[in-house]
Amino acid sequence: MAFCGRAVIETVAGGDPDRLRRLAVRFSRPVLPGESITVRIHRAGEGAFGFEALNAEGRAVVKDGRASSTHEPMSPRLRLFARAREAAGRGVDEIEAQTLGELLDRATASYGPEFVAVLACSRVWVNGLEPTGGRDTPVGPSDEVAVLPPVSGGS
Repeated sequence: MAFCGRAVIETVAGGDPDRLRRLAVRFSRPVLPGESITVRIHRAGEGAFGFEALNAEGRAVVKDGRASSTHEPMSPRLRLFARAREAAGRGVDEIEAQTLGELLDRATASYGPEFVAVLACSRVWVNGLEPTGGRDTPVGPSDEVAVLPPVSGGS
């Protein structure tokens, strides 16, 4: 649980343990000394996160992990709709970036070629508006970037 707690604090609470309000786990398999684990964390609502820990074989050692935090967003929020959401496998993410271009580059590197294809024909808005600075538009922790694919498959 300690390794999961540390990963959650670093990821969702900006490294500040005082921001962590709740941490709960369900152990599903033992971890032996010297074994590596990977903690996967996802947003489960405002200030709420879910997580799981996997051993080197990809088997879950912690399931149904839950955490809540008073964490203020430290990165812009990326909201994905329709085909963009399907290609990325999630509807919301936080990606550390200083500009819109940097955020989109990191998203495409993370989500893969199917997302790249969807992004090519999508509209991208920052805080509900088309970005006037294009890829150079600055983004920060309070900004929301939306990827809006065409509704009926056109471009």
